[in-house]
Amino acid sequence: MTDIGINGAEIGRNYFKRVEAYLNGLVTPPLLSSGAINFSIIARESGVPRQSLYKNPAIRDLIEALKLNHQGTSPKKELRNKSAKVLINLDSSSSNSQKKRDSDKKVHQLEQKNAALFSENMELRRQIKELKMEIAGAELMIESGRRVLF
Repeated sequence: MTDIGINGAEIGRNYFKRVEAYLNGLVTPPLLSSGAINFSIIARESGVPRQSLYKNPAIRDLIEALKLNHQGTSPKKELRNKSAKVLINLDSSSSNSQKKRDSDKKVHQLEQKNAALFSENMELRRQIKELKMEIAGAELMIESGRRVLF
């Protein structure tokens, strides 16, 4: 399956579903000789890059639940509950990222508008200064009867 043309959140959800399906099919988790979960086997068997097992918080939570289940809590029920919670979090995080993009877009628009208003304000200040100079020159010319150049 190629992941070209979809965003990171969708890729993460796809990886999560692959790992979840693999873990749900296990009777016992793949362990290292030290008793720790074997991430390499999970990555290879589920077809997910190993780094995603470490970096994707949803997958990391699933593996943590697997570790807890292996240590004694009710295995399948705990894993299913954890999976449902993680999927809900993934969906809300994608909607949060959409809200963030919308917010960033609005901020950018406001920054552009602010820059335009600042530029217009500076131009109006320059024109006012110029007009004040003209008025001062006209007043001086009226008082002295001579022509004044600035």
